[in-house]
Amino acid sequence: MTIDANNTSNLEGRYAANSLESSTDSWNTRTSNTQWGQITSDVSGTISGTPLFTANKVDSSTTYGNYMRHMLDPNTRQRASMAAPVVSSKNSVVINNLRAEAKDYTDTDKTNHASLLDILNMDKNVGDTSDFSGTNGSTLASVSGKTLDPDATDASNYFDAAAIQFNKISQYYDQLTKPDSDDDKAEDKVVVNDQVNAVKVTQTTPDYQNYTNLTIDVTLPNDYSSNENYKTPPVIMIGINADNATDKNLNLTIKIHNMNTATTSVQAGDSSYDSYIYAPYMFINWDNVTTQSPFSNWQGSFKMEAYAGTASDEEPANSGNGTQQSQLFSSHVLNNFSNATTSGTDTLEFGNTADDSQLCGAMLLPNASVSLNSGSRTLYGSILSGKNITIAHDMPASRLIAGTFDVNNISGNVFSDLHSVNPYIKNLNLVTTNALTDKAITAGSTGDSANKKEITVTDPTKSVGLTGTVVTRNKNYQLFYRLNNDKTATSWKKLNASRVNTNSNSNFKVNNLTSLSGYQQKLSAESMQSGSASDLPTLSTIGGSLQRQNQIEIVVAPKTDDSGQAITADSDLSTYQHTTINLTETGKLTANIPNTFRLTPSSDDPDVYSLSSDSQNITIQNDWRVPYTLSVQYNDALAAKFPVNGLPKLVSYTANGNAFDINQPLLQQLADNALLATSSTNFQLKLNVSKLLASGAVQSGKEYGIPLYWTLKYDLAS
Repeated sequence: MTIDANNTSNLEGRYAANSLESSTDSWNTRTSNTQWGQITSDVSGTISGTPLFTANKVDSSTTYGNYMRHMLDPNTRQRASMAAPVVSSKNSVVINNLRAEAKDYTDTDKTNHASLLDILNMDKNVGDTSDFSGTNGSTLASVSGKTLDPDATDASNYFDAAAIQFNKISQYYDQLTKPDSDDDKAEDKVVVNDQVNAVKVTQTTPDYQNYTNLTIDVTLPNDYSSNENYKTPPVIMIGINADNATDKNLNLTIKIHNMNTATTSVQAGDSSYDSYIYAPYMFINWDNVTTQSPFSNWQGSFKMEAYAGTASDEEPANSGNGTQQSQLFSSHVLNNFSNATTSGTDTLEFGNTADDSQLCGAMLLPNASVSLNSGSRTLYGSILSGKNITIAHDMPASRLIAGTFDVNNISGNVFSDLHSVNPYIKNLNLVTTNALTDKAITAGSTGDSANKKEITVTDPTKSVGLTGTVVTRNKNYQLFYRLNNDKTATSWKKLNASRVNTNSNSNFKVNNLTSLSGYQQKLSAESMQSGSASDLPTLSTIGGSLQRQNQIEIVVAPKTDDSGQAITADSDLSTYQHTTINLTETGKLTANIPNTFRLTPSSDDPDVYSLSSDSQNITIQNDWRVPYTLSVQYNDALAAKFPVNGLPKLVSYTANGNAFDINQPLLQQLADNALLATSSTNFQLKLNVSKLLASGAVQSGKEYGIPLYWTLKYDLAS
């Protein structure tokens, strides 16, 4: 950080840098009233101006470093003739290398360096100050991956870590307004939280002119400033997108309608500063700024206007004492320049415009140097640069107060609930009496991997409904859908829903998604399995799962656009909230097959062995109610697999006591029958084993295998 003391008579606030310099040796040429850091806090003590400087070093071996050392540490003769020290004795500085030096001062040194010792905090290094210690310090170390040692004389790691943190914060804010894949990348993007009713973006570039007018009208709810509601203040994120033309001067105007324009007067020393109590928080991502342009010689404007009502002919509010709007809003504004990059001596310069047309608020520039030159207007806002800052301009007490971004009334979680300015779905749930583990749908999530939901079907006649809550922003809204499946791709269609209204939160219901036009009804075999083994369990299961899959995309949109034109299924719906549901419905078609038969001699024929009275049960589970046939085979092809002694002769088999031919289906349900979820039958066998008994190949009381071939056929065409 380089300060031109010739042009900086007043320097209030707090300044932190790895290296602190002065571009001029201004001890003798400075005005007699030059005194920095006179304001240490406001009357409530909430705005701290101490220490004035927090720095790793003032390097006396460099010309500019030596100039700053002279300013902070005049010799005895100069000290005796000065009107006042450059840094107020009420304030202090934390400078690591000077503290390390001062620890070894002799009594003579202490006399010679009395001015420095009067302001130098001998109890703290950079890592001991509130900005770099405690939770702030541990967060800084965690985010940056740097090892931070508060006892080390060299504190450069702290500032390297801060630069990394600036970059990560900047990138986080920037991604909140990055164009989506279906956005027009040349358009600016605005997202807001629930405390904003409406936003209208108007951009014009007059023919043959070198400027672009961008006006953003924001309307707040009537009761947003109540004690309860303002716990979550309005948040507006504005993205000036990178694909916008950068060869034009930009006139940006932000108008806040229906705003509570009450102000509070904050005292700092002999100065006071009016600030809006209930201003929304505004974060502006200047993605179009990549180098010094457009701020090196900016002829554009930045205006903020507050309106107490919503009438189109209403005049903007005034503070009553002439305080500029840039001051009134500044503690609730953050400008993020994530793409701005400078090298060498290049800088971005702010504040060259008229008082009512200049940028205000905190400036975050992780990769760019900044200058505030003598011709600049007072910048009401703080600066966070990952590179260098040059100051050649008064930094008054009003700027100190304005430069403090108000973190007390905003929490980090407000960024987790940002949406477009149109109606949007806030909550969305599937509704079915079939089994569903997780009914919640993440609104706004899109793509093949979004909202994968699997319903276990036990009754295909049960509906799959949808319920949701739409934040309407007091607009009439409508829902559209389209299906994109393996065999079906539909265009957008109107989605009929009940209970749609314009209440602040409208709860809608879709009775049955499965009846939508284009919904994939046909089933596919997902995991059908066959089996054979030498050692079978008592009961085998054949069959498996049948399923159908549908990808449903839903859009919520207003009924008319900003120009009053009706929005239909044929309109461009890309700018509205999209939600994808990837729905899989799975049900079983299985048959439980007996593998063990305990045969005993028949009472009327000892050569015939049959099942005892507790015959084997066969059960079929048919969740989808599809037509099926279960049959069993006992034939010569299977007999060939057996020893030369052959197979026992099949006398008969029965199902539920009825005899069947081996080629007849054992169980079946046809499409023209009433299809059931489960069917069962008792299965019995009778075998004539006289030849096998005579040959000794079969003996009573032992176990033998016989080949039965079971087939479960099903029809998915119905």
